[in-house]
Amino acid sequence: SGTGFYKSTNGGVSFIEVSNVGTGIKLIGVSDDSPSRVYILEASGGKFGGFYKSTNSGGSFSTINHGTKNYFGYSGEADDASGQAPRDMAIAVNPSDADEVHIAGILTWRSKDAGTSFDLTSHWTHNNANRYNVGYCHADIDIMQYHGNTLYVGSDGGIFISENADKAINTNYFTDLSTGLGIRQFYKIGVSQSDPVVISGGSQDNGTSVWKGETDSWTDWLGA
Repeated sequence: SGTGFYKSTNGGVSFIEVSNVGTGIKLIGVSDDSPSRVYILEASGGKFGGFYKSTNSGGSFSTINHGTKNYFGYSGEADDASGQAPRDMAIAVNPSDADEVHIAGILTWRSKDAGTSFDLTSHWTHNNANRYNVGYCHADIDIMQYHGNTLYVGSDGGIFISENADKAINTNYFTDLSTGLGIRQFYKIGVSQSDPVVISGGSQDNGTSVWKGETDSWTDWLGA
């Protein structure tokens, strides 16, 4: 059907469909710490659709109930009805601790109890990151990947990392590594006739930026 979950025990020669999972688009998360444990993150119409856990290498799954939570939306309370999954959708499991699961859509979340509950780890605006006392990470997250003890996050705004991501959550939870990357796509720019020159531009998924000749630097001043 293209909407289920399938498992092979013979190197991909044949597959069997596994029951007890939904029909939305899915991502799979596993950890070297416990290879027989498999997590499924599921989308539904752009929003969070479900979270499932297997303890027998994907032979069967149990649903972890998150009520009406929407971890793919814009809200730090996970209580809105928005989302852009699977456009924005990611999962990563700590290779040293299978209980620690990170998921993302527009925001990032962490579970330390094998997906039973998730806590916000970053917000897509600096003001709300400070308000919730979480890290800042650019919106529209496409991938989360562990390398050693460091969690890498790839988004429309660049690369962010969290070293030892099991640490306490605060405004320093993520570090932005995007400085110097030539990744900004401007749609339009406007150049002032003043001296020093001021340039303003709007870019794809990275908001509005201003360059001032007197400081020879760019400043982001409106959204993502």
